[in-house]
Amino acid sequence: FKPGTGGVPNNKALLVDLNEAKVRGATLSVVVTLRHTGSKPSAWVLLNDKKSGVMSYDTGETAETIKLDDQVNSALKPGEVRTVRAVFKVPKGAKKVAITLGGVGTFDDVDLQ
Repeated sequence: FKPGTGGVPNNKALLVDLNEAKVRGATLSVVVTLRHTGSKPSAWVLLNDKKSGVMSYDTGETAETIKLDDQVNSALKPGEVRTVRAVFKVPKGAKKVAITLGGVGTFDDVDLQ
C-alpha cells in the first residue's frame, strides 16, 4: 500500500489523503483525510456511500460500501481536517484496486498485498 493524495474535482484547495487501506478478512478498511488548504470555505462536499465502492483491476469485479464512519455533508472551513473511515467488501482475489469515495474522488492502483 502506498499512501496517495488527490484533489476533489472543482475544489483544488481540498486535498484528500489515502492514509490506510488494509484487508481484514473479507473486508477492506480505508482511512482518508480531507484537508482544506484554502483561505475561504470549500465548495460543498457530500460524501455519498451509494456512489462509493471498490473495483478489482484483476477481475473487474466491484464491491459496495458496508459502512462509512463519518458522513461529510458540508463545506470545510479554512484549515479544517476531517478523517473518514470506510469499510468495503473485498472483491475476491483482488490484489490491486480502485477505491472510490463518491463526492470526494478515486484512488487508483491501490495495492492490497
